[in-house]
Amino acid sequence: MANVSFIFASSPRRVENTFPNDFTVADLKMHLLKENWPADLVESEKVERLRFFCMGKELEDGLKLGNISRPDNNIGIPIHVHIVKGSSFSMESREDPKWCCSCSIL
Repeated sequence: MANVSFIFASSPRRVENTFPNDFTVADLKMHLLKENWPADLVESEKVERLRFFCMGKELEDGLKLGNISRPDNNIGIPIHVHIVKGSSFSMESREDPKWCCSCSIL
């Protein structure tokens, strides 16, 4: 079992829980969205995806919790959560004659 502390950049609130070592990062993401999503953040239904970071590295979905390297195995795993919100921009909006795209290369 491993203690995990989810840290959100946009909220002072942390979510802490204990999970089996064979849980994958994808399992953690699903559990967080469905079971422990903080009410003061964007609604979980509006989240397109989550990105997890630990010790300065992005965690891949297939990585098992027991394989996350950290300096001290006796302390919990700090996971920084980056929320990717669903985009309101769609391909249909490009068909609108008022749509304009511009960029500048300096």
